[in-house]
Amino acid sequence: KSLGRVESKCWLRKRPVVRGVVMSSVDHPHGRGEGRAPIGRKKPTTPWGYPTLGRRSRKRNKYRDILILRRWSK
Repeated sequence: KSLGRVESKCWLRKRPVVRGVVMSSVDHPHGRGEGRAPIGRKKPTTPWGYPTLGRRSRKRNKYRDILILRRWSK
């Protein structure tokens, strides 16, 4: 018997990932609409309304910046 993808994920205690488009408008900014409605906003957002996909979210000038090492060019 083959193992289903969902069953094996449950054994690893991984929660299912649900797309924001299929949620209601209360749960996600992408939600709402009849059928397969597009995203209603100009740019994709996180569940909390912040811009996503290409926008940098890390704060500049953090004290841990000295711990992040860049790879040397080959």
